[in-house]
Amino acid sequence: MKQDLLTFANWTPEQMQELLSLAVQIKQAPQAYSQALAGKS
Repeated sequence: MKQDLLTFANWTPEQMQELLSLAVQIKQAPQAYSQALAGKS
C-alpha cells in the first residue's frame, strides 16, 4: 500500500522494517535503482 511520509506515528514495526530493508538494498546496489525516478518530473 502506498503511504505518504508525513510522520512515522502511524507506521507499524513491520512497515518500518520493510522501509529499512529497502534502504539497505538501495545502499548496497544503487545502480539497480539509478533510473527509478526517470521521467517522473
